[in-house]
Amino acid sequence: MTDNETFLDELRRLFGNQEATIQRWMELLKPPDGQWTELIVLSAAGVAERSQPRAFESVCALNFGAGAGTLTVAQGPAAAGGAPAAGPGLMQIPAGDWGLFPLRGRHLTLYGGANAVVGLILMSVPVPPAFGKL
Repeated sequence: MTDNETFLDELRRLFGNQEATIQRWMELLKPPDGQWTELIVLSAAGVAERSQPRAFESVCALNFGAGAGTLTVAQGPAAAGGAPAAGPGLMQIPAGDWGLFPLRGRHLTLYGGANAVVGLILMSVPVPPAFGKL
């Protein structure tokens, strides 16, 4: 098993465990190729923007929210009028779920519920599109 497969197996195991803490999640969110790992609390408006000096090739996001709160991760700066509904450079993650996608760039915006907690990993290597849900 590769390091990435081991990492994803651990994520799957912990998502089913309601006792897991966010601190433990953040320890796991350090894959070998990760260039940036962060725990983010979205603003009261449900938005957070991130810019990086180096381009990222893949994004893994974990939506720690509960209920029906969907997290949207979009390339580029925040859009007027809220989260885009669909299109390239966009991924949507239901509450309590995660996504790993080949989004590329230096800037991204997270949209979700007010004060939602999100785990974010920006990776310096691309992942194949099918790698998002194994």
